Amino acid sequence: MSLDTDTLLESAGLPDKARRDVPRVINRLMGRTFLYQDADADKDDYYFVHRYRSIFESLLRLAGFSLLHDDYHRIFQVVSDYSY
Repeated sequence: MSLDTDTLLESAGLPDKARRDVPRVINRLMGRTFLYQDADADKDDYYFVHRYRSIFESLLRLAGFSLLHDDYHRIFQVVSDYSY
């Protein structure tokens, strides 16, 4: 039995709006590699990832990526576990 994304995110207890935002933010992370808390364009997504970090880590891990966080510089970064 496979779970679709909505079922997976619903079982994680995310509110409806957060469930809709997760795919957009993951795409943004994958496309840009970084989210900076200090950048105005990144601030909301940075805090969104910070709030739901464990969910993002789990979803990215399924695809072979790690979510790294530099607390000092307030940056989230996505890195391939396979060096691609």
